Amino acid sequence: MPAWRSFAMTCGRKYAITLPSNVTGNLDFTMANEPPLEHFIRAAAHDLKGPLNRINGFAELVVRKNGDQLDAQSLEYLGIISRSVDRMSLFIDDLSHYVRTLTDDTPFESVDLNSLADAAQKSLGTMISERSAKIEVEPLPTIVGSPELLTTFFAEIFENAVVFNDATPPEVRVTATEEGNNHSVTISDNGHGIEEALLQRVTEPLLRIDKREGHSGLGLALASQIAERHKGTLRIASTPGRGTEVTFDLPK
Repeated sequence: MPAWRSFAMTCGRKYAITLPSNVTGNLDFTMANEPPLEHFIRAAAHDLKGPLNRINGFAELVVRKNGDQLDAQSLEYLGIISRSVDRMSLFIDDLSHYVRTLTDDTPFESVDLNSLADAAQKSLGTMISERSAKIEVEPLPTIVGSPELLTTFFAEIFENAVVFNDATPPEVRVTATEEGNNHSVTISDNGHGIEEALLQRVTEPLLRIDKREGHSGLGLALASQIAERHKGTLRIASTPGRGTEVTFDLPK
């Protein structure tokens, strides 16, 4: 019986490769067998959300079947379980969205930013209505880009501007200017602003300046990646107590 050699290689995950002993020389192992990052994240998200859904389902079942036999503290514990599951599910969804943005290679096309800003508002309709928020959009240019990513860009900035805003009502204004070969789109709000010491870090993934539940800390990181995908830059200016301005500079 011939002798065999076994090699274990790590390429994102481990693969066991068994080769005859007479094979010599350098072998070119590529990433061909490794699923793309987006596929991996989607599969991982599916596997993570399955147990989370079961945890939440059983917690709700306990309340429905035995709620009248539980004291207030026990019901509160079950509520904490349910809210924690919701928070984790949101994080998984946001992380999947973030990775899709990093790996997106959809061809660009001519897009009207006015229609994309409107679509973003409609996607946040319930939240905007609940807060009686006012979003004013001045005429915006037509550019070359990804409709999906740019709609996501507006939605992320609008959501931050409304949610992290204690003003009554929250107000958001979108303006555009041209300078040389660049367009600049600025979204300003009347929120509580960001401390200067944190301004340089606000686009870091998972940085949560405000600890309110329901948000993963990926919003501005995602917006920054979308700007970069369009060969643009994101500038953020803020004054505590007076609001924040997010400016997207992009080539014509």
